[in-house]
Amino acid sequence: MEWKQAALVNFELFLRIRFSSEQKREIFNSPELLEILKMSLYYFYRNPFKRKNNLPFHIFQPVYYRLPDLVKRNIQGFFFKKAFKFEDFFHLPLWNLLEKFRAYLRMRNIKWPNGHDFAFIPTLDLDPTPYLFEVGIIDCEGFSAGVVPTSMEKIMLKNCKSLYMHGYNHRHDWGNMSKHKMEELLDKGKIWLKTKGIYPTGFRSPRLTRSPSLYVALENSGFLYSSTIPDIDLENPASMFSGCGINLPFYPIIKFHEDMRLSNIFEIPVTSPDDILPLYAGWSMEQLKKLYTEKMGFVREKQGVYVFVSHPGLSEGENAAAREELRKFVMDKAAGSNAWITTLDNMYRFWRML
Repeated sequence: MEWKQAALVNFELFLRIRFSSEQKREIFNSPELLEILKMSLYYFYRNPFKRKNNLPFHIFQPVYYRLPDLVKRNIQGFFFKKAFKFEDFFHLPLWNLLEKFRAYLRMRNIKWPNGHDFAFIPTLDLDPTPYLFEVGIIDCEGFSAGVVPTSMEKIMLKNCKSLYMHGYNHRHDWGNMSKHKMEELLDKGKIWLKTKGIYPTGFRSPRLTRSPSLYVALENSGFLYSSTIPDIDLENPASMFSGCGINLPFYPIIKFHEDMRLSNIFEIPVTSPDDILPLYAGWSMEQLKKLYTEKMGFVREKQGVYVFVSHPGLSEGENAAAREELRKFVMDKAAGSNAWITTLDNMYRFWRML
């Protein structure tokens, strides 16, 4: 599971402090360590999420993503009304385990630049839609933006200092694709973007679909980071209620030949919810704003990384207005919450210096 991978490699960050021989003896002779190890084993051998996905959605997901948008929205409305609960967005078990280690080892907290309490990364996924093409000019000021190579002929970008590749044409299901096919699309996408003077080093899979082969393909195609795995997945039918369980970056563990090793791809997890998705479940804008307020407070308390996802061209009319309203609300909330507002590229560089 993704959260197990995040656990293994995030502990490395907190254990990077050097201890004296006396401190080491104190740590390893303490009965508290046994309790933490027992909790670790319990998490690793049992599903730490409250609700399991026992439905065979992985069979229908490839078909689901090929349906017209209107049909998908109706299915989402029906399904998410049964799936979404307010507390699900806060059930991130790895945070609980990590804080046990923090307290036990009396670790220093993460020191974000200029005394900020947490990091906030606003991102724009530029999904190719008729409405996006109608808008035409996209102002990316202050955002990391995900570009789809095959749609770049139809839009113009302004003030874009942090760009990542968002699939190839946004029609493929990257959770059900061979590594060879992924590499083919990644390489074709980079060539296409190069003609526009864009050289992305990051990637986000459309709809956050993913598989273990994705990171091998990203490595082979020369990418440096990804922002694909959510802290808790409440979007994809086949991976509902999964996720990495934390709001901190990590290097995923991948299978290399017959061995396991850390990927060279730096994963910066997406923070749920995804844009206005709960509105499709019948939530009101007031409920959605309350959720974002509490989730941002949660990440701030943990001194984590909040990756906000918005889709400026995904829909028109009321939904477009709702996205704009939510985007402004969340940005204002972050600005007033002592957040280090940064980009995915900057986070990659910052984390490498820790």
